[in-house]
Amino acid sequence: MTRLLGIGVFAAGFLLISPALRRAVTEGASNSTALLHQYSPYSYAGLVLVVCGGFGLTVLSGSRAR
Repeated sequence: MTRLLGIGVFAAGFLLISPALRRAVTEGASNSTALLHQYSPYSYAGLVLVVCGGFGLTVLSGSRAR
């Protein structure tokens, strides 16, 4: 949890100090949402499947012995 929070703060710091990176990220997010709206509702169903699959893999890999 601490590692995840640290990475998030580190990424936010980069976005705060770099206008070019901030513009690239916001344009990418804008283009992604426009593409998501263009292919509705199939894109939403695909997004839900990807998020649920990622969550399932995270939960399964966390319970394995290392």
